[in-house]
Amino acid sequence: MSEDVKTRILDAAERLFAVKGFEATSVRQICEEAGANVALVSYHFGGKEKLLFALLDRAFPSDEVYAEIDAVADPEERLNRFIIGYLDYANEQQYVQKIISQEILMRSARYSKIIETYTSPFWKRISRALQEGRAQGKFEFSSLKAAVLNTIGALIYPHMAPSDVMGIFEGEEEISTYEQGEATRLYILRGLGVNPKAGERGSER
Repeated sequence: MSEDVKTRILDAAERLFAVKGFEATSVRQICEEAGANVALVSYHFGGKEKLLFALLDRAFPSDEVYAEIDAVADPEERLNRFIIGYLDYANEQQYVQKIISQEILMRSARYSKIIETYTSPFWKRISRALQEGRAQGKFEFSSLKAAVLNTIGALIYPHMAPSDVMGIFEGEEEISTYEQGEATRLYILRGLGVNPKAGERGSER
């Protein structure tokens, strides 16, 4: 029962933080949506800010997941797996993506910890794979900085594009989330001089 209540609180906080923002969401609102006693946020999490970090911990890869991919010797395959992992995360954790975007854009009091703990470790791994791949002749690019930033942009922007940008595609045939992700993966790798096989992400879920 305790774990069930904790999950309901985390789920409610995730939705409300994404829709209303962290500052505008009260502990009482979270507990009302979760059907939980207001005292349980302090009891289980130690307060609203620690609740935020608990839901981010839940959403991001564990050290074991990172270690498994880090152990892949081939930087091309490692990068491919990081890209696939991010695309899956972006599709499954849209509320969390929105929360992080809000916190970063606002330069909130939690901004530095979010960057240091959650986003930088991933982007540093992308940078390392790119650097090693270029050294081994697998990737072609002149600037590591540009390659990393372009990769980040290709991964993040499709999920953050404002409605006025999306409006330019009116009349275009809709594509599935899987197709969008696969197009992104191929776009990044081909831009690095790799000729990847289509469909390596597996069957559409």
